[in-house]
Amino acid sequence: PPPHAPPRPAPPADGAMSGAGSRELKSLVLRYNYHLNTLNCSLSSEAISIDTLASQYQDLLGFVRGLSLEEKRQIQKDNMDWNADMRRDLQERCRQRGLL
Repeated sequence: PPPHAPPRPAPPADGAMSGAGSRELKSLVLRYNYHLNTLNCSLSSEAISIDTLASQYQDLLGFVRGLSLEEKRQIQKDNMDWNADMRRDLQERCRQRGLL
């Protein structure tokens, strides 16, 4: 007969994140970075219309506003690609283009 799979370990009792929770957070970071990267790239091109920039900025705001406070904290902690200085620079560039 085929061997049986070993029993699954019990979830951690200390509230540590499960693999699924960790994957979900990684997905949030990737989605957040997608919005930041898209807007950053568009701001770097003079060929992109202000309407497109405004739409991308609104997409970013909508994504961020849909996050819980805990998700926002975790993204800031775990995001290795976009630090606070880079986000401030992006925000300043948005301001210069009239998006704020």
